Amino acid sequence: MELSFACENSAEASYLAQELELELLKHKIPAGAISLKQASAENMDVGSIVWISIEALNQVMGPIASVATLASCVHQIMSKYNRDAIVDNEQSKFKISASRATLSRVKTALAKPQRSKPRSKPKSILAIPTLFRIAA
Repeated sequence: MELSFACENSAEASYLAQELELELLKHKIPAGAISLKQASAENMDVGSIVWISIEALNQVMGPIASVATLASCVHQIMSKYNRDAIVDNEQSKFKISASRATLSRVKTALAKPQRSKPRSKPKSILAIPTLFRIAA
């Protein structure tokens, strides 16, 4: 799972990602289960995305404790800086709004990530032959 914050520039996003990483470490999340990474190679930041190994968290803390701890840390940063959180797991990517964020909403969003809506299948286009008359 990857977590980041909606910010106006990469420096602020990097700062908030570092804040989240520190909060997670304070709450006894194993250092091997989290890391910072850059959003793109062009950015000169330390890392604006926090990568979290949910499998490692669940092994060390158990599924309920790991979600509760993660949600608490994310909620704390969202509340302190009034920034939306962006959660990207392998199945979907979604935003948690800071204006509507409560601890229980963040916990629910992280525990049971929303699935992205399936894209509608392209409708088949019937090929209708067109006849052209070329004047000589």
